Amino acid sequence: MMEYNFDDEYALDTQFDVKNKRLKIKFGAYYYQDKTYEKECCLIISDWLEAKYKLCRSSNDFKCLSDDLEAILLVLDVKRVDEYTVFVVMTEDDRYLDFYFLEPCLEVEVF
Repeated sequence: MMEYNFDDEYALDTQFDVKNKRLKIKFGAYYYQDKTYEKECCLIISDWLEAKYKLCRSSNDFKCLSDDLEAILLVLDVKRVDEYTVFVVMTEDDRYLDFYFLEPCLEVEVF
């Protein structure tokens, strides 16, 4: 799905900007092609056609993405479900959520 991986990396910062269709998650390290890099980076998800989320393992009780969501602590998985790119995350308030993005732009900035 993505060349970069953030398994076991706690997010240092999360910035939601739903109005401008931009979500930034900053990490202190990342994995790329089976190697660990101890450099700060930022996963940027942007310009989606649709964004929604739900509690993991719940039915289809989706909510609209909003700026007031708790910060993301971990990105546990990234997968495709139908036409959506799905991020399975854990938030600072200890909830496990599935974020569904339709046709997002995904990029990683390394500092």
